[in-house]
Amino acid sequence: MDSWTTYACVKMDAFYKIVCCAGVTALWSGLPPTLVMAVPATVIYFTCYDQLYTALRVRMGERAQEAPLLGVAIARGELTTGPSDTCLL
Repeated sequence: MDSWTTYACVKMDAFYKIVCCAGVTALWSGLPPTLVMAVPATVIYFTCYDQLYTALRVRMGERAQEAPLLGVAIARGELTTGPSDTCLL
């Protein structure tokens, strides 16, 4: 057996054991905490990107085609470093 087949068998075995021991609802037990963390971060990211893209497109003039890339870089950088900075306080 190759490594992919072994990985697939182990994955299905884990799935089967979770369903048998804890029930089908156990497969979604981590969904609410994940959504609580992911949804606000996504909303902040897209809002920042949209605002940055609009402002950069107006200010960049001839180089406005680079505004989406710069907007993504700044928004992602702020989102990934911002929350971690608050944890250090």
